[in-house]
Amino acid sequence: MKLLILEDDLETLSVLMGRLYEIEQEDQSFDFSVSVFSEYTEVQDYVNKIENPDFDIILLDRDCNVGGSFHILDFKKFNKSKIISISTFPEWNDEAVKRGAVKVCWKGHENIQDWGDRVKEMILSTAKNI
Repeated sequence: MKLLILEDDLETLSVLMGRLYEIEQEDQSFDFSVSVFSEYTEVQDYVNKIENPDFDIILLDRDCNVGGSFHILDFKKFNKSKIISISTFPEWNDEAVKRGAVKVCWKGHENIQDWGDRVKEMILSTAKNI
């Protein structure tokens, strides 16, 4: 399963990678290929330029510490049911929904482990529909 993570926070990435590891350990039929981009320019210069991008699930944060936004992602190139918005700010998740994302998992850093569990469940439910 090809997973694209657009996130620049290392703690968040650590939690996500831990949950992916758990999924693989719990169900041997899962084998993840993970691409992580931590700067919005990587989305602009690489992801948006791929003619037929082949990602099964996209975890989409909005803000980027170096400035800019991961929301420059060309939503038209992807099945929007595969995009999971994972922003800390509700208004940015709302923005992703307005652009077509149908799944949101609000990220609260005070309970990042619980958030990781919710994202894990969203990944599993999305994977069932692939």
